[in-house]
Amino acid sequence: MNISFDPTFWRTAEIGEIIAQFFILAFVMLAVFFIFGLIARAWLMWRRSLYRKSVSFITYAIDIPPEEIKTPKAMENLISQLYAIKSKFNTFEKWWKGQYTLQTSLEIIAQDGYVQFCAYVPHKYEYLFKKAVYAQFSDAHISEIEDYAKAILTDDLISSNPAGRYELWGTEFMLTAASYYPIRTYSLFSDASGDEFADPLASLLEMMSHLHRGERFWYQVTITPTRKAWQKAGMQAIRDTVEGVTRKKLWVPEFLIPFFRIFADVMRLFIYSISPPGESAKPKKGAEKILTMVPPEHEIIIKAMREKLSRLGFSAHVRALYIAETGVFDKRQVAGDFQGIMRQFANPQMNSLASDMKVEVDFPQFLFPKTRAKWRKRWLLERAQFRYSGIGADKPRLWQRIKADQIKNILSVEELSGLWHFPIPEIADKLGLLRRVSSRKVHPKQLLPEGERGDSPGLDADVTFFAQTNYRALNRRFGIRQEDRRRHMYVIGKTGMGKTTLLENMIYQDIMRGEGVAVIDPHGDLAESVIDLIPQNRINDVVYFNPADQEYPIAFNIIGVENEAHRYLISSALVGIFKKIWADSWGPRLEYLLRNSLLTLLETRDNTILGVPRLFVDASYRKRLVKSVKDPVVRTFWESEYAKYNQTFQVEAVSPIQNKIGQFTTIPMIRNMIGQVQSKVNFREILDERKILIVNLAKGLIGEDVSALLGATIISKLQIAAMMRADRPESERQDFYMYIDEFQNFSTDSFAVILSEARKYRLNLVMAHQYIEQLDEMVAAAVFGNVGTSVVFGVGAEDARVLEAQYEPEFIAQDLVNLGKHEVVLRLMIDGATSRPFSAATLPPLGAREVSSRDKIIRASRERYSTPREVIEEKLQRWLALPSHEEKKLLNVNRT
Repeated sequence: MNISFDPTFWRTAEIGEIIAQFFILAFVMLAVFFIFGLIARAWLMWRRSLYRKSVSFITYAIDIPPEEIKTPKAMENLISQLYAIKSKFNTFEKWWKGQYTLQTSLEIIAQDGYVQFCAYVPHKYEYLFKKAVYAQFSDAHISEIEDYAKAILTDDLISSNPAGRYELWGTEFMLTAASYYPIRTYSLFSDASGDEFADPLASLLEMMSHLHRGERFWYQVTITPTRKAWQKAGMQAIRDTVEGVTRKKLWVPEFLIPFFRIFADVMRLFIYSISPPGESAKPKKGAEKILTMVPPEHEIIIKAMREKLSRLGFSAHVRALYIAETGVFDKRQVAGDFQGIMRQFANPQMNSLASDMKVEVDFPQFLFPKTRAKWRKRWLLERAQFRYSGIGADKPRLWQRIKADQIKNILSVEELSGLWHFPIPEIADKLGLLRRVSSRKVHPKQLLPEGERGDSPGLDADVTFFAQTNYRALNRRFGIRQEDRRRHMYVIGKTGMGKTTLLENMIYQDIMRGEGVAVIDPHGDLAESVIDLIPQNRINDVVYFNPADQEYPIAFNIIGVENEAHRYLISSALVGIFKKIWADSWGPRLEYLLRNSLLTLLETRDNTILGVPRLFVDASYRKRLVKSVKDPVVRTFWESEYAKYNQTFQVEAVSPIQNKIGQFTTIPMIRNMIGQVQSKVNFREILDERKILIVNLAKGLIGEDVSALLGATIISKLQIAAMMRADRPESERQDFYMYIDEFQNFSTDSFAVILSEARKYRLNLVMAHQYIEQLDEMVAAAVFGNVGTSVVFGVGAEDARVLEAQYEPEFIAQDLVNLGKHEVVLRLMIDGATSRPFSAATLPPLGAREVSSRDKIIRASRERYSTPREVIEEKLQRWLALPSHEEKKLLNVNRT
């Protein structure tokens, strides 16, 4: 048998064997690449998960500006600045440390009855984010909050735990076409002129504002700066469109794309190496790239693509979650509304956003639908809590439909600004639940007194802290220097705005520094709080003036004088006080009689105000006192004028005085206090020895008129005591701080003198009240003309219009009306000059209240300044005795 060897046959066999070996090698290489790819992917995910745990994020609440809300173009500029977060990493940082570009989440939430713009930002980029926001929206307010998404746990969902409280619906949106095809941008929501802008977020905000308590809606746009490869792919797509080339779609694991590219390069190199010399791969017929005429519809698409490709791009995920308690859960309404809202962004023939992951189970529906739905809800909640971005430690989908030229889910800054921006004013004004900046924040123009300790909680010898700046979250604690406090401080604001806390903090610091302090409180709450702030070492310095203490009335003689030269000041002050209390029934004759009676009692010793009515009705008592009067005018009144009044005229003249003074003398607890001849409270001593005078004039316990009388009298006594300091050099006069809450109750015409003169004698006032109308015109003029520091809390519209003249142009009336609790606008005295207006927030309570010495303080004060009730009543009975014969007749006439 002849066996012939055909060289061509053997050559063909060798080639076939080579090809078979090549495919086996290719398969092995592919398997190795595949396994290596899985291992590399698992390693990278593990390292990135460790890196993600080491990175901290901050959740910010953004209150949108009150006026001049800009179009989404400003938001486009803001988002563009966030592209600076993009980072480059070397091989070691990427594969060993697991570092990657961190994501930022731009959010809107609706919960607890309000709608809030938020942002979730890496801690290391907090300054970059704030700078970007403030660059475009200078009046916006950014504050750090707890992450709202962490408040809901997976066990709170009924799908995960039958005992849970909440139902959940959610979805994520992805682009339906390649990333370089744009969705509808904000510019396409304007009319041809560009004047009318149909805000695409109006419907979303409207829907969110109508949610009830127990319902939560989270809208998140998570973005990560991406590389420019998508722009290159987009430009290739444009060239393909122009040249008529169509590229096929294929299914491939996303992480294997780089390995397939390497394999393709190897194959091309191998084929080239085995090709006969001189031969080259000729293109197949019809494969030539032919430049074609571009149809008009393609021109529009290409123009839109070029517009998108010219802007910065972010890998983006749009996510929505609706979580509500079972009783109010309304998935059909909310889901339907939101799906319709997102359809607004569809750009016909180009791109749109469609649900990519949702709660509802699709194909195959028969395969464990309930279990799959439960896990989807769990995943959606976790993705919202961790702000899934598709990279890093997040869990990406293993398989993804990839076009040969598609790279991730990328949106341009223009597209993103349409999906997340502050609403236009017309929309914002209609959303009452939208968190907005109620009052603009203004930074101080001068260097503020911050003391030696800066922001530390300690005390400062010269600066009394009471607030911190709140402009752009630059919270610098500041106060007022001791010298500037001598020009007084004025505080105004509606009830419940934080005035008491401000006063309390300043009082606490004064007490802890050993300063002399007086607190005059017509409500009693401030006085009670201050008692709890007294440290052990100052218990013996306290004078607790409490008229409601019936068992131990404090010894306080209203007309008692330490220096006879001041009796005219006392009488004038008392007449002014009575005139203020009885303004509606005041007359010249009443004032004339009262002034003479007071001067008579003041000139003679051992008298109290209880003697005023008796002076008119008891002839023997009157005769005895008039003999001691040295003032010829006062003495002539009694001997030559009053003595000639007939009985009827005396009754008419005396009755108003008896009626008014009797309001005080007929109340036992007040009579026992003001009926003590010898005052135990020495006001000059209080000033000079830096004592603590706490005056509790609670109207609910002693009455409004009594409160006003005692408060105004104490203020006058302190003023007179301060003026007595003229006997020593100014440098030796100790500063004394008098705090007057609701000071309009005690302000008389002489209050202007106190404001202008007290500074010389180191009597420094801090006055607080609620609204300007409470003040007399003269007192108001004195306050605004003499006060160095003024602090405004939230006020009414009328007061805002009055105060606007002092605070413009930095603030307008609406800003003063809209101030929130503990927010203030102020003009601060700094080194003798009043600053320009700026905004601030008052400090929280500074004083520790764990241990109170209240009982010790009250007991010590009683021992020094009070007298037991039984002793006083016995003395008063002896003083009053029985009325004279003349008094009986006069009383009988009064009864008829």
